[in-house]
Amino acid sequence: MIEKTLPKIDIFAGLAREQITELCGWLKPYQYAAGSEIFRENQLPNGLYILTNGTVGVMKSSAHGKFKLASIEAPDFFGEMGLLEGAERSAGVIAKTDVMVSLLPADLFIAKLQANNMTALRIALNVGRLVCRRLRDTNKKLANLTSSVATRRPHQMARR
Repeated sequence: MIEKTLPKIDIFAGLAREQITELCGWLKPYQYAAGSEIFRENQLPNGLYILTNGTVGVMKSSAHGKFKLASIEAPDFFGEMGLLEGAERSAGVIAKTDVMVSLLPADLFIAKLQANNMTALRIALNVGRLVCRRLRDTNKKLANLTSSVATRRPHQMARR
């Protein structure tokens, strides 16, 4: 089943059938019940999660408590920043429904990259492209938010 799911996910785009088969050999399946914590914010990363069934919530802490950054529905993935960067998780993930995932272990992936494995290199390139796209979208949102705040200020000052 996972072999049919992987090509539908952005970061595995362009992988040949043989590469999908190779990737499947690297994956470890896990199940989580609804409400379970998959990983915590600030936890050291253990790899990339491929969501094959269910929905998860991405949670971030702030001075005002936790808030939901996103919901992710299968088929999709999460944990990609930790896969390449190795820094602490920037957010936590909880299972909103019963969830099935496959974990691509970070240590295995890094070893494959260091060995110049083409499957791992293609995935790393796709992750890089995805992160660039997300940064571009975030920059647009930040610019719109900044513009919105700047246009509100004169009105607020006039009220005083």
